[in-house]
Amino acid sequence: MYTEASIVLGVMVAVYAASRLFRLPTELAMLAAALCGALAGSQGLAARQVAEGAATYLDINLIFITATLFMNLLKASGGVAFVVRSMPWRRVSAWAVSSCRARAPRSRRT
Repeated sequence: MYTEASIVLGVMVAVYAASRLFRLPTELAMLAAALCGALAGSQGLAARQVAEGAATYLDINLIFITATLFMNLLKASGGVAFVVRSMPWRRVSAWAVSSCRARAPRSRRT
C-alpha cells in the first residue's frame, strides 16, 4: 500500500518539477502532475475526477488564474519593477532599525 502511494507521489513530484523546468505555469504543471499521477496509479486519465475537482474549486481556480494573468501583465508592462523601485526601504531611518533590534527578544542559552 505504501509502496504504490510512494511511487505515485514520486511520479507526481517528478512531473511537476519537469514541467516547471520547461517553464510551464504553475496551474498547468499541477494539472500535468495530477494526470500523470492518475496514470501511475492505474486510474486512467481520470477525466471525470479532474472535471469534478475543477468544478468544485471553481472559485479558487478563478482566483489563481486571474492572479497569474494580472501578475504576468504587470511584469510585462514594467509595473512590477516600478512598484519595487518605489518601496520605502530607503526611507527607513537608522533610528527605526536600531529600535526594532533593541525590542526584539533575545534567545537565552541554557
